[in-house]
Amino acid sequence: MVEPAIDRAEKAAGDAGVSVDWRAVDLAVDPPEPGAYDLVSLQYPALRHDAGDRLIRSIVDAVAPGGTLLVVGHSFDSVDGHHHPHFDPADYVQPPDVADLLGDGDGDGWTIEVHEVRPREMPEGRQGPNVPDVVLRARRDG
Repeated sequence: MVEPAIDRAEKAAGDAGVSVDWRAVDLAVDPPEPGAYDLVSLQYPALRHDAGDRLIRSIVDAVAPGGTLLVVGHSFDSVDGHHHPHFDPADYVQPPDVADLLGDGDGDGWTIEVHEVRPREMPEGRQGPNVPDVVLRARRDG
């Protein structure tokens, strides 16, 4: 699943004439270098909360001064009846959890530019509920 997404992203970046260093890694094994990335993007992450949210903190810390953090996830609170057995969204890092980290007083300044629920419709020909998304975009002060 990751390789097709990266292939599409690489093509889109090439078409736009931009250079991007795409990486698909196990963040628990190979955490990102702090302050190294102008853009850190998490799209529908399946990251379980861990002790002290160490993993998500390492991702947030990877954003360079002046860089952007973009996190998108489903808004499970916005939809009734969309539940999966043996899945509790509270066990996983969601965009509001990340927003809370940005304002936890750890000395790094952030400006939250967008933190909102946006409608999302299932693509034509696919079955399932239209689950809205939560979009969080923040800039690290630089």
